[in-house]
Amino acid sequence: MSDRKFQEKSPTTLGAVLGVSKEIILTPVISGSAYAANDVFFETVELPKAIMSEGGRAVLHSVTIIDKSANANEIQFIIFEDEQELGTINGAVDFDDTEANSVTCKFKIETTDYDTFGSKEVAQVLVNRYVQAAAGSQSVFIAAKLAASGTWAVGAVRLKFYFMED
Repeated sequence: MSDRKFQEKSPTTLGAVLGVSKEIILTPVISGSAYAANDVFFETVELPKAIMSEGGRAVLHSVTIIDKSANANEIQFIIFEDEQELGTINGAVDFDDTEANSVTCKFKIETTDYDTFGSKEVAQVLVNRYVQAAAGSQSVFIAAKLAASGTWAVGAVRLKFYFMED
């Protein structure tokens, strides 16, 4: 797996009302080259401590994306309970039984979810789905593929994941 940047923040006021919450911020490594439709957008990334208890589960409440390259592309996300690979960045998806058996959640950000702010695109989607960590782990792993072609600058995508404990 390649280098990744993530940032963890403490529970929010929302968490005090609805239960413990966690925000994980991720700047995925992307290639900076042109992508074809259905290419792997970014390789699998660990979302550490997304789950409060080992082998437990949480609700992925929502996801926000800031797209500084302003592509507003549909992005399909898949979350695994343990470390799996969707394929190579900017390459074809390689998905077989091993990966399928580890899927705990999937969702997408559609082109109609984006709004333009200046020269940037921002989208937020409600996911409200359970995610499960593997036994002995508090992490889940996320990967993504694109529905259409596009080009992004390196570092141009930032994702924010909001979890609530089950």
